[in-house]
Amino acid sequence: MNYNLDTIVAISTPPGYSGISVIRLSGKNAPDLAKKHFMLSKGSKLSDIIPRKVYYGFFVNGDGEPLDECLMIYMKSPNSYTGEDVIEFQCHGGIIIPVKIVEELLKSREMIRYAEPGEFTYRAFLNGRKDLTQAEAVESLIHSKTMFHQKNALKQLSGYLGKKLKEYFNDFEDKRLFLEAAINFPDDVDEVYIDIEHKLKDFYEFLDKLTNSYKEAQPYITGINAVIIGKPNVGKSSFMNLLLNNERVIVSPYPGTTRDVIEEEIILEGMPLKIIDTAGLRLTEDPIESIGIEKTREKLSQAQIIFSIFDASEPPTKEDRDILDIIENRQNVFAILNKIDRGINNDIIKLIEGFNVKIIKMSVLYGTGLDELKKVFKESIIKLYSLGEERDFYLTSPRHYEIFLEMKEVV
Repeated sequence: MNYNLDTIVAISTPPGYSGISVIRLSGKNAPDLAKKHFMLSKGSKLSDIIPRKVYYGFFVNGDGEPLDECLMIYMKSPNSYTGEDVIEFQCHGGIIIPVKIVEELLKSREMIRYAEPGEFTYRAFLNGRKDLTQAEAVESLIHSKTMFHQKNALKQLSGYLGKKLKEYFNDFEDKRLFLEAAINFPDDVDEVYIDIEHKLKDFYEFLDKLTNSYKEAQPYITGINAVIIGKPNVGKSSFMNLLLNNERVIVSPYPGTTRDVIEEEIILEGMPLKIIDTAGLRLTEDPIESIGIEKTREKLSQAQIIFSIFDASEPPTKEDRDILDIIENRQNVFAILNKIDRGINNDIIKLIEGFNVKIIKMSVLYGTGLDELKKVFKESIIKLYSLGEERDFYLTSPRHYEIFLEMKEVV
């Protein structure tokens, strides 16, 4: 078996119920298999397939019986994703039809096999359709969670990083040839050395910008920890559910319902957050609840953002004051004055205004104040995690970061 020459097939769309599913074939046998299994709507087979033309008809089994209505497209080598002959069948989705079509194709064992994970992109790399940075960008683009990540993955996919590196490497190759030639002409050596030194300095600055951009981009790639704290029954779990737009956490009128930390990931105003709901902070003799409170304090020490929830409708309690003492010297604290639908108590407002926190008045029950929270949060994040100087491109791959660090040391 020659893995680089085999014709391969795979379902390119996620499994499940959908209007359309795409089945892709790549390799020299793809057109012949299409002729074998595709029938035009008028009932005739194709004797020849015109590239980049969309055909409407049916996918048929070996006996000529239709399995599904579909579209078929042929992309001729080298003008395809993989650089090989590519056929795509666009059939109906679901859990039966796409699988049956692939099974039917695989009956021609001598002509086709199932693709390995990532093999279409691997072939695109082998056939020169993509360089390695572009091939890696495909996975990065697919797994992007934010527009920031998507934008940079798309730029890398377009060839930006690979082209920049190729320019430098080609230039260094030219300089190497000049240096070898200068050995025979000693009078020109100094000039060549100066030219090489300037180019190396320029390359070092390029690498330095790349590695710095990776460090700046980390919060937008890996996310930051945001901890929700407050006394029991103040609305912490309801607040988390509001941010998630989902009833993820049990909400109960009884204090102490949340006894362990609950973590979920969301994107809030472009920033990936690990939202952590915690046990209410209070003195308790319940050993299980005490463990939860200890975990709350542990998570607080790791938090970059704190959402501290208070009941705006009641006077401040000892528990509220204790929480304010905990967050007194912390940065990036959002004081959420919840339950404003029940009224606002001026005493707790005045108390909280004396601390370095961002105050947001909300009714979590009705969603009041959520837009204001998002606005203030976005303004704070821009200041806190500024991306520094405007850059054309941000490095997001840990592997690339390590390689460029090594290159900096060598240069």
